[in-house]
Amino acid sequence: MEFVIKIMTKRRKSDPFTKMGKTLGLSMNVMKGKQAESMFAMSHSMTGNVKRRSDRKGGYDYEYTPVNYLTGKKGRTQKIEVKSSSTAPVSKLQRKYIKKQGVKVYRY
Repeated sequence: MEFVIKIMTKRRKSDPFTKMGKTLGLSMNVMKGKQAESMFAMSHSMTGNVKRRSDRKGGYDYEYTPVNYLTGKKGRTQKIEVKSSSTAPVSKLQRKYIKKQGVKVYRY
């Protein structure tokens, strides 16, 4: 009887339930990331600043230019990477861009 219980509780890597759990977790992470990016876009569009979505291979999410209300002058363009949580990791490419180009990381 103990032998049968051990076999039943042991799951293999090819088990469909573990694959489903991983897929669900990854899709939740993607959803959180999109939500954080939309929060950033909404907060910066309300202030009247110019933001532009970067291409996917750039290592950052947005290019953002602050605009002064009174004078109408545009500030220096900043490159911004948006992360969904304080523990979300930064990839090697993003680390390279942070060092070289001064990309700011916003965490939500």
